[in-house]
Amino acid sequence: ATTSLTRDVPNSYKEKEAYFLFDKKESSFKEFPTSRNGKFSLFNDKKKKVKSYSKEERLNPNKEYALIKVVKYYDTL
Repeated sequence: ATTSLTRDVPNSYKEKEAYFLFDKKESSFKEFPTSRNGKFSLFNDKKKKVKSYSKEERLNPNKEYALIKVVKYYDTL
């Protein structure tokens, strides 16, 4: 039974995009965090180089196209 204080609200779902990085050393996938600095933390040993490349190229890793460029650069190191 519903009262005048409640109302019917249809279910809503938000899509969440998740990106993963494959770690060859551990043979596992790691999910990219949502924060900018969190994304750089996945690059462990080459974090400083990747971060400086991103800054030089004015790339925002929160954008998909920029994240792809950053990962491709990381693969060349």
